[in-house]
Amino acid sequence: MTNRRNPRFEWFADGIKRQGADDSIELLVVDFYADERDLGQIGRDRGLNCRSITPKPSVWQGKHRLTKENYFAAANARNTAICAAKSDYLVFADDLSVPGDKWLERVRWHAQVQNVVCGSYQKLKQMAVNDGKLESYEEFEAGKDHRRAHQVYSMAPCYGSWFYGCSCGGPIDVFLRINGYPEIADGMGYEDSVTGDAIRNSGSTIFFDKEMLTYESEEGHHEDRSFIRADPGISPNDKSHALLNICEGASHFPNFFGPAGIRALRARIQAGEPFPKMGIPEHDWFTGTPLKDL
Repeated sequence: MTNRRNPRFEWFADGIKRQGADDSIELLVVDFYADERDLGQIGRDRGLNCRSITPKPSVWQGKHRLTKENYFAAANARNTAICAAKSDYLVFADDLSVPGDKWLERVRWHAQVQNVVCGSYQKLKQMAVNDGKLESYEEFEAGKDHRRAHQVYSMAPCYGSWFYGCSCGGPIDVFLRINGYPEIADGMGYEDSVTGDAIRNSGSTIFFDKEMLTYESEEGHHEDRSFIRADPGISPNDKSHALLNICEGASHFPNFFGPAGIRALRARIQAGEPFPKMGIPEHDWFTGTPLKDL
């Protein structure tokens, strides 16, 4: 998923191609700019089964937004993928990323045994990438994945809060069971770790796999004007802590996809229907501010 002008998608496409990706893997790019470009062509030029789509309509960003400017809406983008992806196993990966040498091997293994998994990441500077392989870089101490130091084994069960969005996956039914990612996080973020907690609360074990590793460009995160991520209030009385309190103990998120939830929405999208236009919420749930004033 991306909302960047230069998401380095060729890095990722080249990387999984050299690791043996074939037509059995659908590569889906949820691209904010998909109406202006076709990142899917980058994958198809490499012989990959690849397509790109825009995020589903949202009140926080895009042509249907209620806000004055575009806000960060990762939960909406992730739920777009949950509905549009055709496989029964789904893996997310961040933009600006190069897959580590064993990334696809580990993804295939977890898909085979139907694990819920979160992979590791490392943000680096001055990344030189050739044919999907990281050839040189500059270390970036602040970009290290702290989870790696807390786990002795290459793979082990982990906390739900370790379910970061950089590289993660699971059976599609696991995401449907919790009704997708919590869209109350849109406009801010923090949708990933609370989703991990909900997955755990719904009965699934999550594994952290160090070898399911991606490398991210630190400079790439600062090239564009970022979509707004607002966390009003003063910690601990801020929106992010309120989100954590709301989601604590949850095993199902009250997203409004119709009375039958995201499972029914996915069935309609798989049958060829377009995503419905959304006009709610009209107010920020934490501050009560009308979105038209944001």
